[in-house]
Amino acid sequence: MDPRGSICTIYPLALAGADVEPGYDPNEFAPVFTQAMLDRLRKAGVQARPATPGMPDQGYVVTLQLVKLRKGNPLNSIFFAFGMLGGLLSTLAGPHSFQVTGAIGSAQAPFAALNGAGKHVIVAPFGRNAGGISSAAKMAGKLIGNQIVKEIKKH
Repeated sequence: MDPRGSICTIYPLALAGADVEPGYDPNEFAPVFTQAMLDRLRKAGVQARPATPGMPDQGYVVTLQLVKLRKGNPLNSIFFAFGMLGGLLSTLAGPHSFQVTGAIGSAQAPFAALNGAGKHVIVAPFGRNAGGISSAAKMAGKLIGNQIVKEIKKH
């Protein structure tokens, strides 16, 4: 099915219960994730609409849950400089991570699971590294957006 013109009700990213790095507020990164997801949906022609309390859901229904928001290890930047070996070592050191799960379906029941984990390897050795987590959140948003479009095409 062509996703252009499809209507999709999007529930806000649920943050409760997520594994969040101490000192970080997921509310800071949720809009970055959401904007990247919405940009992907709009690019495909999907009419994404926020869920409105008291109003019936329209079209496809998407629910999302933040699973993990983790700051990367500064060793990533050092390992990244060493090419292929660095790539392996940086994976072991742990990149910034923003992971989301969810579901897409009808108003009555979901028909497919969604799972997107954005990772960003370059990590500043000092400081909050909010830019890296924002990049990971944006990547996760694009991944989830792609999955939503794929599921709409199937149904």
